[in-house]
Amino acid sequence: MPDRARAMGDKLMRILEDEFNGLKTVLRIKGMGLMMGIELKKRADPYIDKLMSAGLLASVAGGTTVRLLPPYCITDDDLETAVRALRSVLSDSS
Repeated sequence: MPDRARAMGDKLMRILEDEFNGLKTVLRIKGMGLMMGIELKKRADPYIDKLMSAGLLASVAGGTTVRLLPPYCITDDDLETAVRALRSVLSDSS
């Protein structure tokens, strides 16, 4: 399990960095294993409901970070679904 979590976490980190580092609202991407955070330049609260409406469960960490905690058994299809939801919500306000 730890190897799978590390591999999927590395993959998710690469995807998030490629997709979201250039957005106006995103300050940085951070994470360890599958624990990921998208630190925003403003409060993260307004984005959580939008993400849930788009089918992605996320929470707020530290006020400005969208926290993602996917399970270690996440599939590539699940990752793509999560990235689509994030792209939709975070791109709307960039």
